[in-house]
Formats: sequence, C-alpha cells, structure tokens
Amino acid sequence: MKKNEYVLNEDHAVLVIHTSEKTYNFTIDLGDVDLCKQHQWSIASRYITKRTKEEKVYAQSRNTSQYLHRFLMNPGQMLVDHIDQNPQNCSRSNLRLATHADNSRNTNALGIWFSSRTNRYVACVCFEGKEREKHQFTTLDAAWLHRRALEQKYFGGTNKALTPSNAAKLKFGI
Repeated sequence: MKKNEYVLNEDHAVLVIHTSEKTYNFTIDLGDVDLCKQHQWSIASRYITKRTKEEKVYAQSRNTSQYLHRFLMNPGQMLVDHIDQNPQNCSRSNLRLATHADNSRNTNALGIWFSSRTNRYVACVCFEGKEREKHQFTTLDAAWLHRRALEQKYFGGTNKALTPSNAAKLKFGI
C-alpha cells in the first residue's frame, strides 16, 4: 500500500490517496494534517445502486476502521453531513453534525429518480420513517416541481441546493 501524501496550500491541505485504479484528493484543514498523519488512509467503495458507486476514505487500525469525516468530527451517535454534498471535501467548515433526517434532506437524489421499468421520473417523500407519497411524471421538471411541493408540505421548506438543471446533471447524467 502506497503511503498517503499531503499537499499543503495557503488555506487548506489535500490528502492524496493512490489506488491501483486512480488517485483521490480529499480537502482537509491545515490544522488537521498532523492528526491525519497518524493513520494510513484508504478508499472504501460500495455500490449504492447498480450505477451509483460511493467512495469514502477510511483509516483502519487493528480491528477498527473509521471514515475520515467521522474521525475529524468525533460525532458519537450522530451523523456527519457534508454541507456542499461533496464527500471529498472534509474541511471542518464543510462538515456538520446532523440527525438522519437532516442528512437525508441534504442530498442530490432528494427523492427523485428515473424508473426504467415505467420510463418515467418518480418523485417520492419519506417522512417519519415511512414512504408518504410517490408519483410518476414524464419530465424531470414536473417531478422536481412536485418534489419541492412535497418538501414544503412535509418539512416546511426545500433543499435550496437542488435545481432542475443540477438534478439532471448530478443524478441522471443528462
């Protein structure tokens, strides 16, 4: 396993991790470099769906492993949310402690997906652990508008980071 590299910039540092397939860059605070150097960091990959691969950086020592963002925040039982939704940005200003509900709301997927079975876009909302409403639409814009209305109804607000154009780019590769 190749040793981790640290690139120091004026206002942040980059943790560089090399795998046999590619090189990963994770943004961290300058003040966290010495703390991070105490561990060997690796990449953990898993497929969330057939097409969506999630990759996180983790440290493994003895019988335990810990993700970088959790290591930096030491959240106990809470989750750590990446405010800008970029899992490779682990600067503390981009991390916050969150409940499962808060973390679920800060996502690009946000209850909209394309069903290849029905050839339609699906807008769905889950509230208090249960699927409350699910509707199908022929266009992404219609699904997006309905999802925004569902967010208002169930959560009293919307995820301002999601727009029809970035939903298409981020979620559907359009």
